Amino acid sequence: MKIRGIILIFSILTFFYSCESKEQEQPEYITFDSVFESKYNPVKILGWTFHRSISIEGYLNIKMTTALKAERINLILFEKPDSMGRSITVNMSFGYNENQVERLPRYYSNDDLKVHTKNNEIAGVKDRVRITGKRYCHNSDACYIIADIVEKVQ
Repeated sequence: MKIRGIILIFSILTFFYSCESKEQEQPEYITFDSVFESKYNPVKILGWTFHRSISIEGYLNIKMTTALKAERINLILFEKPDSMGRSITVNMSFGYNENQVERLPRYYSNDDLKVHTKNNEIAGVKDRVRITGKRYCHNSDACYIIADIVEKVQ
């Protein structure tokens, strides 16, 4: 009886893990109209949390309350150029590899933003980008995305 229970639990976890893996391969493209909808909230099953992989396009900008000594940075993804329209916070790591942000100088402006994309292009505040990652929310209006992939789009 214990073996059947263990096999059942293992089968269920394997099923949900495979669903999660497929979502990572094929993120759902969303817009600023739907980014805060509850249908993108994580699902908890048997103590495991499964986050949906999403993609959203916009223009990155530096959040002016940025901690420069941290390992990660919070940027703002705006719906339209020049910090216009709706926005969501995007969390990325510092570095010079793909999908990372170069460290900012001590005194910086938005023009200092240099994001290395998936194809190792450099994107700045004037470039439209597609962010792919997991969306997290503390409540319905305090959401952010941990970026896994950044791509320049035309």
